[in-house]
Formats: sequence, C-alpha cells, structure tokens
Amino acid sequence: MIFNSCRNKFKRMNCPVDRTTLKETVVENVILQQCPKCGGLWLPTTALKQFSQLHGIDVSSLKYNLDKNTCNINKQILCPSDNSRMILYPFHGVEIDICASCWGIWLDGGELELILKKTKKSWGKTALEFGCECVEDGNIFTSAGISAGIDMSLHLVKILHSPILSEKTARQMEYEPG
Repeated sequence: MIFNSCRNKFKRMNCPVDRTTLKETVVENVILQQCPKCGGLWLPTTALKQFSQLHGIDVSSLKYNLDKNTCNINKQILCPSDNSRMILYPFHGVEIDICASCWGIWLDGGELELILKKTKKSWGKTALEFGCECVEDGNIFTSAGISAGIDMSLHLVKILHSPILSEKTARQMEYEPG
C-alpha cells in the first residue's frame, strides 16, 4: 500500500500508462511513486512543492493556466490518485500531465530529469560546473541543504580570495567537499 497524499489515505495506485502497480521511491529526499515498467513518476502536490523549493522552479503558473483553460485534456491518461482525466500542460519544454482535482503530476520516464536539466540551464552555471551543489546567476549564488551551503561557501572563498585559502578552510573544518 502507498500513502496517497491527495486523499490522505492508504491506497494502491496504478500507472496511468500501463496500469502497473506504482512503487514508492525516493528522489533527492522526496518520496514519489514510480512505475517499475515504464519509469514514469507520480508527484503528489507535496512532492511538487518540495522539488520546486529544492530547484527554484516556479510552479505558480500551473494552477493559473489550468484555471484559464489554456490546456488540453488528455483522454488517455487518468490520475492514479482519483481517476480524473489528466490535463496536458507544456512546462519547461516538456509536456506533463496534471490532475486538476488533486494537483498531482504524472511525468513519463525521463521527464523529471529533462525539466531539472532545462531549469538549471536557464539559471546560469550549475553545480556540475562548480563541483559543488550550488547555482550562480550573475552575482547571486544559491544552494539547497547544509552540505551544499558549505560547498557554496568554500567556492565563494575560492573565487573571492584563493583556492589555497578555500582548501585550508575545508581542512580546518575537517570537511571533504562533495
């Protein structure tokens, strides 16, 4: 049984694509349900909020645009939570399926990675370019989490002062940058 946050009860949910039972999975400390067959992900509203906060993704336009009927109903996909028809919505270059009654989102296999990749590119330099979990947009640096904040701080010491001081600071803290 999987906890269904949309209805606040335990309920078995099936993949809206192939009807396989969804399995609980954790992605970046966020609990999701995933189809073991097609790789699709079900993000209840709480998970969507967590991902938007972790990655700085603006999801405020989703409800506004759905309320204005700017989207098409997907006649083939039903919400795994309440069996409502899902609505197709273009989001960061990816067409996602949203349930207008519980606000859960169905992402086909690989779509979450595409969205995260596209939103990180639009922010500027990413964690991979720094070797730490922080993002630079001009003169603004952001990070998510305690160790990512330490990585970002050490990176700032490195660019504002010197790599030697950054390494010395990490050694004094007995911290191994991620």
